[in-house]
Amino acid sequence: MDMTTQPTTIDSRKCQTLDDFYATVAKVLAFPPHFGKNLDALSDCLCDLKSDSKIEITDFDFFLLEESDTTRNKVLDVLQDAASRNGLNVVVS
Repeated sequence: MDMTTQPTTIDSRKCQTLDDFYATVAKVLAFPPHFGKNLDALSDCLCDLKSDSKIEITDFDFFLLEESDTTRNKVLDVLQDAASRNGLNVVVS
């Protein structure tokens, strides 16, 4: 998937639970069928993206709204780690 010109959008209104987030991110980022729907698998798949990939998370107030702050922060840590390790550009709005 070429995400160098346009960011891939993840709508937080569709990602209020962790399961919904995993399903959405796997679909919009075209993760492989064997994506394990856990934080380690998320990290691996994000780090496999092209280094100049752009992801925009919209309506961030809804992001993992039904999950604990701990869970939300762990997912954000994985996104931040992928950004620092792979040059992934993650923008929230």
